[in-house]
This record gives sequence, C-alpha cells and structure tokens, in this order.
Amino acid sequence: MSSNPSSSASSDRWTGAAAPGGVGISLVIPAYNEESGIEALVREAHAVLAGIDDRFEIIVVNDGSRDNTARELSKLAEEFPELRPISLRINSGQHVATFIGLREARGDFVFLADADLKAALPSLVLLHAAAQADERLDIVSGIRSNRSKTMYRSLGSNAVSFIVNRLTGAGLRDPASPLRLYRRHVVETIVEADILAQNLPILTALLGLHVQEIELDIPDSGRRSRYTLAALVHILLLALLNFSGGTRTILTLIGLGSLSLMLGGLGLVGMTIDGIVRQQALGTNLLLLFVLLTVVGLQFCLMGVIAYKLERINTNLRFRQLVYGARYDRRG
Repeated sequence: MSSNPSSSASSDRWTGAAAPGGVGISLVIPAYNEESGIEALVREAHAVLAGIDDRFEIIVVNDGSRDNTARELSKLAEEFPELRPISLRINSGQHVATFIGLREARGDFVFLADADLKAALPSLVLLHAAAQADERLDIVSGIRSNRSKTMYRSLGSNAVSFIVNRLTGAGLRDPASPLRLYRRHVVETIVEADILAQNLPILTALLGLHVQEIELDIPDSGRRSRYTLAALVHILLLALLNFSGGTRTILTLIGLGSLSLMLGGLGLVGMTIDGIVRQQALGTNLLLLFVLLTVVGLQFCLMGVIAYKLERINTNLRFRQLVYGARYDRRG
C-alpha cells in the first residue's frame, strides 16, 4: 500500500462498476457473532434470490465476530459460489459493516437485511416486484405489520423514527427499516457520501429519495431492541454533530454535565422562589453551591460536545483507513 494516503484512497476506492457479466441483484447482510444461525440464513437467502434472478450475489460482512462466524462463512462459500464473505479484522459497528457491504455490492438492485431476519427473506420478492413495477422508486422499504408490542421495543423504535423524521422531514413510518431494496444509483450515491454513510437512515432520508414503504407480515425475531437509551442519545448526537461517532465515556460526560446543570438550575430557581416567598436573604453557601453545580454542569456539557467532535475526527480517520485501506478480507 502506498505511503501517500490520498493515492491509497483513490486507487482502492470503489468506482461503482458492475461485475463482469453483470449481477442482477445483491444482498448485503452485516453479521456479528452469528455462528449458530449463519448457515440457515445463507441457505434461505440463496433459495429466495435464485427465485428472483439467477444472476445474484450474497455479501455477508462479518463484523469482527468473536465466535466462529468467519469459519462458517468460509465453509459455506465453498458450497455456494454466489456467497462473498467479507471479514472485518476489528468490530466496527453495524453502519460501517453495512457501508462496506454496499461498497462491494455489484447488483442492479441491492437488498439490505439484518442477520436476524431469516424469516423475512421471502419478502424480498415483494420488494423487488414493487421496484420493477415503478421505475420512479429509488428505495423500497419493508415495514413489519406485527412489530413487537413490548413497551421497551416499541419505545426504542418509535423514538428512532421520531428523531430521524424530525431531523430530515422524511415522514416515513419506519425510516430505520432493517429490510430494504436500493437501486444501483442510490448505492453509488451512498458510497460517494463517504463518512456520512455511517448512519444510513439519516443519510437516505436527507437525500430526498423516492421511497415506498410496504407492509410485510414478518414473524418477530424475539431479540431485544437495538435501541437502548444510550443508543437513542447516540443517534440524536450523531445527527446533530454531522453524523459523528462517539463513545460511552463521552456520553457519560455529557450525561453527568446535564445532571449537574439540572440540579444547579433547579436549586437556584428553588432558592429564588423561597427567598421571595419568605422575604429573606438567600443563604450564601447554598447559593454558591448551586451556582457551582450550574457552571460545572455547563462546562461538562460543552467539553462533552467538543470531545464528541474530536472523537468524530478520530472515528472518520479510522473509517477511511478501514475502508479505503482495505483492512478486511474478501472473496469473489
């Protein structure tokens, strides 16, 4: 690899060129620690895609799994020539793994699915049919008609939808749908977006593409929601700070700052009201304490935001090194 970063990036950069002989459809699946279910997933994907177009490929991006996912994929690749396993050398997160899969995809239509959606794969036929029926559609997105009704999962999914729609004005029922179809020009646009592709739901919503959502009857996987409280805060900060990355430490810093700011502010308001009602002078020591809490909280929040921006720079540099330095193993 060249010692010149710019030349390395340009020479290894994906150009959007189709594969020799053409690939009709690609399926991209990011996977992490899926040793137990990856074989069934690949077999189901192969059967479904073969029924849509005989020119297809399955790209499974192993996101630095700690189990034997990579070994299982290698064995399956010997049986299925359409399978193109990609193994990241470090765990980089679902968005980065997805981006790398899209970058390697060569199909005219590119499906995107989560690794726990084996039962949903037959629905790819419906997404493909919708795209074929209307050439104006850029993206066809699947919506679960029987999504989990548990409070935690519903709260997480609804919060993500609200945040993305408020930030982008997309007005989609499920902007973070795990089952989608992209036309080739959309994939090219996503790849050219580079770092912004670290959050696909926000990026695709901001692009103003023509999206059709189709309601699908998909059995619930039974897995816990990906959207924990920390993840929701992360998504919001990610969007506000230009799709940047972050760590739990930085989120903790901002959280502690917000708590301190809230306690200090409430204390000052309470003391002021108490002083007015009682017509007495405010206690100096207590007043100084609440002022200190307010100032410290504000500083913590500001430092957290600055640190978040610095972490974004670091994350983006790692992202470029991983993607354009080809720090992953691929076949096909």
